[in-house]
Amino acid sequence: MCTTNTIGICHFFIPAVAKIKVQENVIVDGMTRITAQKKKKVYKAGSWSRGERRQPIVYLEEGGDCDCRPLDDPHNEGSSFMVMGKHRNGKNIVEYFQLYDKKNKELKKALR
Repeated sequence: MCTTNTIGICHFFIPAVAKIKVQENVIVDGMTRITAQKKKKVYKAGSWSRGERRQPIVYLEEGGDCDCRPLDDPHNEGSSFMVMGKHRNGKNIVEYFQLYDKKNKELKKALR
């Protein structure tokens, strides 16, 4: 799922919430694998192991044919993304991601 709209889900039901900077994104088996840089902020770890909390690797389902402009835009290189997701079939699947904006009141309220 590739969504970049406003937060329409209650983050209390999402087990993992993190703010990451993308190190690389690669298409693997029709999914986009996003590897985060070591500098990140994990708000809720959910079922992430200690290694996953150090350097999260998350997957976008159907990311191979998704038009993920925030990830591909060269202006966003080095920018932070807010990622929310669940652990399914041994992988961390992204349910929601958005370019992180410090001025977004909805995002701040959801992180409290």
